[in-house]
Amino acid sequence: MKIILTNDDGIEALGINSLFETLSKKHEVYMIAPDRQRSACSNAITIHDTVKLKKTDTRKYSLSGFPADCVNFGLCSGIFPEPDLVISGINHGPNMGDDIYFSGTVAGARAGYIHFRSAIAASYESFTDFSLISNASEFIREKITLHTKQELPYSAAVEIDLFKEDEARNLIRITATINVEKDSQKAIMIGKKGAMLKKIGTQARLDMENLFGAKVYLELFVRVRKEWTASERMLEEFGLLKH
Repeated sequence: MKIILTNDDGIEALGINSLFETLSKKHEVYMIAPDRQRSACSNAITIHDTVKLKKTDTRKYSLSGFPADCVNFGLCSGIFPEPDLVISGINHGPNMGDDIYFSGTVAGARAGYIHFRSAIAASYESFTDFSLISNASEFIREKITLHTKQELPYSAAVEIDLFKEDEARNLIRITATINVEKDSQKAIMIGKKGAMLKKIGTQARLDMENLFGAKVYLELFVRVRKEWTASERMLEEFGLLKH
């Protein structure tokens, strides 16, 4: 599938770059995004100024315009292949209710629809920096490796299910699931009376608090996903499949 990808947070935003990396594993993706932050611009387009297109990387382009400009350029300039789908996002923060009228993210998808293309707008319901979520996952993974590498080499994958910041209380609530392949591995991960899971959680939590500068409430769960290391779908789901 050929996909045009845009956003309103700009070409450097983590959301669109994460989406580009994931979609490019199976599809031909062209990123055309504003060269700077364009949030809440709605369906604005550039009329009286020149728009400049700049190639920043393989199939990645910045445009000195708005999200709707990016989609119009991708569909009508003749530079890019005819797309099967337009995707706008992932927006850093939710777009709900009246937000959809002002959102540049939604406008990017709407511009595709105006040109009779299938289109999707994607938003992440949090203002948390995506890198913090990645750091939380990595801290848990480090402690798993440290304490179970003899029994569970390469057989555990971490998913962050909840990452919620409470700024008023300087508190971050995190829920994570550790995926293993066998019931016997689950027993090792939990340990006698939960001792191993508690050790992993406590040490990971302390590292998070040191980095985040906030109190962290961390809940860990262990789930068996049989033969996940042999499943391409699950490897992709956990972000571990390299192409």
